[in-house]
Amino acid sequence: GQFSEAATRLEALAADMPTATTREQSAILGQAGSVWLHAGDLSRAHTVLSQALEFDPTDPELWIDRGDALARGGEYWDAVDDFSAALDRDHKRLDALIFRAAAYRLLLIPDLARDDIARALVIDPDNPDALMELGAVQAGVGQFDAARKSWLRVLSIAPGSRAGGAAREALQQMDLKVQ
Repeated sequence: GQFSEAATRLEALAADMPTATTREQSAILGQAGSVWLHAGDLSRAHTVLSQALEFDPTDPELWIDRGDALARGGEYWDAVDDFSAALDRDHKRLDALIFRAAAYRLLLIPDLARDDIARALVIDPDNPDALMELGAVQAGVGQFDAARKSWLRVLSIAPGSRAGGAAREALQQMDLKVQ
């Protein structure tokens, strides 16, 4: 639970590895960036993940984590760029597709969000996170019956998951607005 201390130590470790390859240094910095992200220090996460990408720009995980930091900070266009960079390196990364769809939704570009969700659902038709995001896109454009159907599917597939909890909450919010 001491995330800041852990991230700081990982950064120090990466800096003190004179015989390590750039890919190894990048991996350690990537872990530090992920821990900073988990700790909620978006600025530090972005900085460290950017350093990691300087060492190894081929790792899609680094692009996704940095995109996540950007999106959490409301920098959705920059996040889209990072998620796109991850997808350029691995076009089947569900997390990058779903995160980019969410960024597009928040940028009020539902068609692009829907395209990414469609791609994700081709890869994994029962992915609860993709279905959750599909429901959010549908609700955002006023397709409430379709959103309800998507969220109910999440509950049937993964009721105890994080996505299941979010679907339950979204359905409750929708029901409150109707009443």
